[in-house]
Amino acid sequence: MAIGDFDDIILRFNAYLVDWFGDEPPLVDSIIEGYAAIWAFLYAAYDYVKKQTRIKTATDDNLDAISKDFFGPELPRKGDEGDEHYRKRILVNLLRERATREGMRKVLFLLTGFEPIIIEPYRPQDMGVYNDPRTLGYNIAGRYGGGNLKYQAFIIVFRPFFNGLAKFGGLNVPNHGYNVVQSSTTSNPVINAYGAASLLDDYITNADIYHAVEVTRMNSTKIWVSIVEKEVI
Repeated sequence: MAIGDFDDIILRFNAYLVDWFGDEPPLVDSIIEGYAAIWAFLYAAYDYVKKQTRIKTATDDNLDAISKDFFGPELPRKGDEGDEHYRKRILVNLLRERATREGMRKVLFLLTGFEPIIIEPYRPQDMGVYNDPRTLGYNIAGRYGGGNLKYQAFIIVFRPFFNGLAKFGGLNVPNHGYNVVQSSTTSNPVINAYGAASLLDDYITNADIYHAVEVTRMNSTKIWVSIVEKEVI
C-alpha cells in the first residue's frame, strides 16, 4: 500500500466514517470503493504530472520535451534509449561550465563516474620544468611538452567496462529455461533471458564522450581523446 493508492484511500474513508453501519455494510463499502477508485486514479495522475515538472523525475516524452526546451534539436533521444540514460545525458549537458580545463574534467566525470587524465603539452604543471625540485627526476611529471603543441590537449577518458550481453546464455544451452535469470547449477551459473535495448541503457558510447568533449572545449583548440574501459570496483 502506498500513499494515494486504492487501499490507502479506502482506509482514509473508513477512518472518518461514523460507526452507524455495522461491521460489513455491503452497500456502504461499494460506494466507498467507487469513490476510492476515482480518487486513486486522480492521485496517480497528479503524482505523474508532478514528476514531469522536474528533470530528475520526468519520464517518457516529457524528457524529450525538456531536452528540446534547453537544447533545441542538438540532444535528441537515441533509438530505444531509456529514460535514465537520457536523463543523465541531459543533466551532464545542462548548465555546465564550458571552455575551461575544470569544466572538461567535471563534464567527463559526471558522464563516466571516473576522473579523466587531462594533459596539456604547453602547460608546465602537466609537463614539469627544469630546475624545479618537484620535477627533477627524469620523466617525473610524466611527459615531454612541446612549443609546437599550443592550444591542444590529450585526454584519457575512463568509462565502466561493459561486455554487452556476453554473459547471457544462448538457445539450446543444457540448462536454458524460459527467461531464467540464473540456472540452478551454482558451480556454473548461466543467465538466460531475452535481450533488449533497455539492457544497454547504462552504456556510455564513444559518441557520448566525443559530444561532451566537443561542447565543452574552447573554439580553435584541438583535443585528442583516448577511451579506456575500466572495471568498476
